[in-house]
Formats: sequence, structure tokens, C-alpha cells
Amino acid sequence: MTQNKKILIVDMTRQTLFPNEKVADVMTLSRDANPDLFRPYELLIFTAFVRDLPEELVYVKDYINASGYNPLVGKNRDDLGPRFPDMSFVFNSPVSQKLPSMIVTAGDIDKPNIVRCDPLVWNAILGSHQKKKILGLLYRDRDQVEALIVQELRILNKERQKKREETDA
Repeated sequence: MTQNKKILIVDMTRQTLFPNEKVADVMTLSRDANPDLFRPYELLIFTAFVRDLPEELVYVKDYINASGYNPLVGKNRDDLGPRFPDMSFVFNSPVSQKLPSMIVTAGDIDKPNIVRCDPLVWNAILGSHQKKKILGLLYRDRDQVEALIVQELRILNKERQKKREETDA
């Protein structure tokens, strides 16, 4: 598969995704990123390995930030986004297949079906501030998350090709 230049895949748990294949820019983060890191990308795929997930693979439907930390605190950078961005719909669902969903949290919340992953929440806030499309995936099996990402990128590439053909016609 060719590399997608406007897509960034970030694993929040220091797992190396796609070690032998270049499908997009891939990196790991364990804290919130410099906001400029996300600027050139239109799609951010945030992943996290979670050993005790009820399923092999789930997508992130929403988040709760109970950490007391917000990466948007301080002087706003108007070049990145509005002072108070809409956080109603931060995450997108996968288009290639139907998956169960979960909520992630930053900070401790004692509720069932919630997974703590502070960096995923903080980076989703940064990406949403910049109006980026964000797909959040939690996984137990690296091969499954990589296969899903490849499916998502194929569909995205087909959609882009179709739009190019429509504008050229």
C-alpha cells in the first residue's frame, strides 16, 4: 500500500504499528503532542493497546476528561482553531466494518466499560481543536488493528479518487 501523506497514525502505548510497511506517517506518543505536529494532517488515527478489553478491537466513541489537565489551557493559537472548540463529536466511527465502541477517560473514573488512556484523550482534544477527523481505536491484537487501518485507508483512497474524477469531469 502506498503512503498516505495526509494521515497520521499515533499509538499512545508505545506499540510500533506497521514496522515493515509504510502506509502513512506512524509514531508513538505517551503525552500530549506539540499542537503543530497535527497541522499537516487531515486524518488522525489514535490507537492504544489495552490488555483487558472485552473485545479484540473497539473504536472510541467519546471521552471524559477527568484529569484536571487540558492541553488548550493558556493563550489560544487562532491559527490552529477557535478559543472554545466544539467537542460534541470528536471521534469518527470506522467506515470499513461495524465495531463495538467504548469511552476513554483521562483521570480516574470508576465506571464499567470505560478505559483510561490519558494521552489519547489529550491528543483528541488537540486534534479536535484543529478540526481534524479523528479515529480512535483500542486493541488487544496488533494484527487486527493494522488490518482495520489498512481497510479504512483503502476506502478513504477510493473516496478521494472518486472526488478527483468528479471534479475532473
